[in-house]
Amino acid sequence: MKFPNLVYAISLKHLPHYEIAQAARISEWRFSRLLNGRSECTPAERARIADAVGFDQGWLFETPKPPKPLIFEGETTPAMA
Repeated sequence: MKFPNLVYAISLKHLPHYEIAQAARISEWRFSRLLNGRSECTPAERARIADAVGFDQGWLFETPKPPKPLIFEGETTPAMA
C-alpha cells in the first residue's frame, strides 16, 4: 500500500472506493491503480482526491516512515511490565 493515510481517510468516510473515485472524477480502474501504488498520481488527481475525502493533500500522500527501532547502538529499551 503506497498511501496508508489515504486508505485511512477513505475508511473514515465509510464510502466504497468507487464512490470516492466518482467524486474525484477518476475512473474506478485508475483509482484502484493509484491507491495500490501501481500508477503515479498527477497533481490534479491528488487535488481532486483530497477534495473528495476532505483531507489535506500533503498529509494524504506523504511517504510512510518506518518506526524508530527499539535498539539504539547496542542498548535495548527496558521491557514494559
